[in-house]
Amino acid sequence: MKKSEILENIVSGLIIITKELNVLYINKTACQILDIEDKKNSLDELKSPRLENLLRIIKEAIENNKFFDREEIEIRNKKNNELTIGLTINKIKNVYLIVFRDITEIKEITKENEIRKRLIMLGQMAAGVAHEIRNPLSSIRGLIELSKAKIKDKKIKKNLEIALLEIDAINNIITDVLNFAKPWHIETNIINFNEYIDELIEKNIEIKKNEDVQYLKIIKEYDNNIGEVKIDSNAVKIIFNNIFINAIEAIEDKKEGEIKVITKLNGTNIELTVIDNGIGIEEDKKELLLNPFYSTKPSKGTGLGLTITKKIIDTIKGKLYFENNKNSKGMLFKVVLPIYEIKEGDNN
Repeated sequence: MKKSEILENIVSGLIIITKELNVLYINKTACQILDIEDKKNSLDELKSPRLENLLRIIKEAIENNKFFDREEIEIRNKKNNELTIGLTINKIKNVYLIVFRDITEIKEITKENEIRKRLIMLGQMAAGVAHEIRNPLSSIRGLIELSKAKIKDKKIKKNLEIALLEIDAINNIITDVLNFAKPWHIETNIINFNEYIDELIEKNIEIKKNEDVQYLKIIKEYDNNIGEVKIDSNAVKIIFNNIFINAIEAIEDKKEGEIKVITKLNGTNIELTVIDNGIGIEEDKKELLLNPFYSTKPSKGTGLGLTITKKIIDTIKGKLYFENNKNSKGMLFKVVLPIYEIKEGDNN
């Protein structure tokens, strides 16, 4: 193999340039990274605004007789996507060798790992604070309940009831923070899936009974092929509860509120879909739904429900899809839940 063929096909981009900025050589990899289609016009491309950082550092090396080792700069391709390249500039005789690689993906992974570490630390701190708050909160709640039982003044009693509701709201926030902070451990058991979802629906309706949900229409489309399955039922409960409660709270007019719950057996998975006719969400804000503490209803909840849901789904090797309902207002959430083989000796 000729030397030119080796240089042409190495994994790093290579540019050989004179101090007068004449490009003597540019290899195929360099053209791919820098999005240069015609080698003959490579100098013109280097002078384009999207590659100005690269040309700037080359000029700096030439003018100041300075060499760079593993320098990182930002450039853009012709689609205006930002890339990070790591480069080295050396002088050999009267020419300059610029060797570089696209490290965008590596930088993204490093950034994600750093964010993940910080979230873990934040979760540990939050869990510690939550535990410290929960203990005195339980004492306060107990004292209020005792006082409420002894006090006959209706106005004071009403105020104490409001205080209890506020304490329960704080306790729910603490529960969400603790669920967010702790790792999920898969524990499977055997359940009748459709009956289990029915129970969860009834319990959620009961929880929301003071919010005028009697006009809420629940449509159930269950796959009769789903009988008893081995699954992580605790995971199913938290996932469904978060999605179903979100659906209820997204419906502005409860007299016309409608939620459809669909179950479907698909191989070794169950597809659980919840569709509401609520307010939906703007397309540009859709991905924010999974961000910690982001909420479309600031007056309710912590904004952790869907973050916890996604975390659990990832742990149990499931999948989550969501989009604005194409047929009407509202949202569609679909969860793919893995089921396990029932073996002899497994108990409910």
